[in-house]
Amino acid sequence: MTFDELMIKVQSLFAVKDYYLTSDGVEYIVAEEDEDKMRENFLLLARFCQELGYIPKMFKYGKEVHIKFIRYPVIQDQKWKRAALLFLATVCTVFLSGYLLSLGTAKLLSELNVPFNTTSQAVLYSLGLLLILGVHETGHMISKLKWGGRTELPYFIPFIPPWGTLGAIISSRKIPINRDELMDLGISGPIAGFLVALIVSFFGIMTSCYVPGDIAKRWAQSGEVSELPMPLVTVIMEKMLGSHEGVLLLSPLAISGVIGLIITFLNLLPVSQLDGGHVIYSLIRDDRKRMVISIISVGLAFMISPAMALLLIFFMVFVPHPPPLDECTGVSRGRRIIGGLIYASLLIMCLPMP
Repeated sequence: MTFDELMIKVQSLFAVKDYYLTSDGVEYIVAEEDEDKMRENFLLLARFCQELGYIPKMFKYGKEVHIKFIRYPVIQDQKWKRAALLFLATVCTVFLSGYLLSLGTAKLLSELNVPFNTTSQAVLYSLGLLLILGVHETGHMISKLKWGGRTELPYFIPFIPPWGTLGAIISSRKIPINRDELMDLGISGPIAGFLVALIVSFFGIMTSCYVPGDIAKRWAQSGEVSELPMPLVTVIMEKMLGSHEGVLLLSPLAISGVIGLIITFLNLLPVSQLDGGHVIYSLIRDDRKRMVISIISVGLAFMISPAMALLLIFFMVFVPHPPPLDECTGVSRGRRIIGGLIYASLLIMCLPMP
């Protein structure tokens, strides 16, 4: 792209007040206009430039709006072997977790003479949880493709039993163009994963069984069973589907649905570069307000999983959320309302109940 082509494109979209050459390209000073118009015009400019090997960045310096251009970084091929190894490791840790859960469930149900296949239940646990996480990441991938990104494989995170995983992440090299893209990126995965988690939880509850209250109390006192914080949507589902004659003993498949919903909840917390962090960054521009919200979220996460809370603190300190290319405009009105409502609804429905 020549300097003249760039000048013509910028002038067709913005009122250029001045420009100057820098060590890594050229920088323009443009007139500040209606926010919706600036957002749309910068989106057109970004897509035009990226096709030609440049990245534009719009920001305010003092009271002036600047647009500078840098060379598009060379994107290396993804290390698919690392992604494959992490996925295989996660399959192993998730299956081990499901097998240990199934062993414990089989031992309990043998007292009630209820048939139970340990291996098949461990497989169902693994399939349920991995499907939730896989579809979650697929939602992110679709959002990235929509905004012009590349399809990148997710990195699954293996973890010790009883969960077997902490979820999955996609290491994206594409810088979001604006806060609209951040909103789409942050909300797409949780929506997809939540819908699958509902289906898994439904069949999980249908394959669970109720045990007499006195037996459940004895199991709890002896430490043979423990209470799992149930997400609000699971509590509602259990009340609609359950027989309520006794205490519900969750099947491994039901537990995978609950864990999937809890992971979704933790990922929705507005911290760093988690999905909730993307959403809150798109909605709130003030850094101090976002920091206060993040600190409150860490405290909430600590009540669910101290290990996860420590991980969130690590992200807050060492992995701050970078700004989009367009730092001057906020999220569009439609996405602010619809995205905000969906985000709040998901957060509430996945909230683990004490």
